[in-house]
Amino acid sequence: MDGQDFQQPGVLIVAEAAVHVEGLRTAAASCDARILGQVGFEQALEAVNQRASVDALLIALPETPDWGQMQALIDHRRCLIEVTDDTLDIAWGLLSPADATWVVGSSNHERCVALADLLTASPRPASVAESDAVEFRRLSEEAGRIAALLETLALNADAAEPSLPPTAPRLRALLRARRLRDRYFAPGLFADPAWDMMIDLMAARIEGGEVSISSLCIAAAVPPTTALRWIREMLHAGLFVRHDDPADRRRAFVTLSEPAADTLALYFAELDRQGLPTL
Repeated sequence: MDGQDFQQPGVLIVAEAAVHVEGLRTAAASCDARILGQVGFEQALEAVNQRASVDALLIALPETPDWGQMQALIDHRRCLIEVTDDTLDIAWGLLSPADATWVVGSSNHERCVALADLLTASPRPASVAESDAVEFRRLSEEAGRIAALLETLALNADAAEPSLPPTAPRLRALLRARRLRDRYFAPGLFADPAWDMMIDLMAARIEGGEVSISSLCIAAAVPPTTALRWIREMLHAGLFVRHDDPADRRRAFVTLSEPAADTLALYFAELDRQGLPTL
């Protein structure tokens, strides 16, 4: 093993089904990560405790996991958690990893991109496209920029004229118009997941409804794995807030933070005062 091998991040695959093991192995190899081994869930926690060199866990969630064991496992290391559309809500509700990267029924390319995102604390693998690396930086920088802008606007909120929030029908119509645009132009051309999710959460706030993680991914109008990366950054930036469902501990919802909601209300009020259309 040469010196470069020691610089490569070491990953442990935790999966049962052969198809999941193969997909995660492919992603790890594409990201130039050292595969330290593959174990099932019964042996996973012991394997992690015995391997100090594990930088990240690549986990394919089983159909009926032991949630307590899963939480204990992911508390130990950074992790990539692969779920299906059907298991996303309950997994996101019951698990609370601070640094997890979520993957939803992804292709090998998306697994590779998600793993590269998870391992950004390490040198970026040479095989990961520069465009993907640029996207990681842009995503984080954009969330930070939005947060800074809202903070600046919030400082002027007390001096501004009192403003009512936009109506929920207006916000829903805005989202429908944006999806209609996608029928005529390539959706990626105008991809703006942060804005679409903020509008959806604002509408739900006005309606008194709750938004699950899977519903918010749909509102983002981008692949679920991409939407989840955005949600993570918006949570870190203080724009979104996660809170548990008091009636069902298996679920957690996402809402706008108070500063984000207040500033959106100011923005729409200013549009109305100036007679400008909503974009």
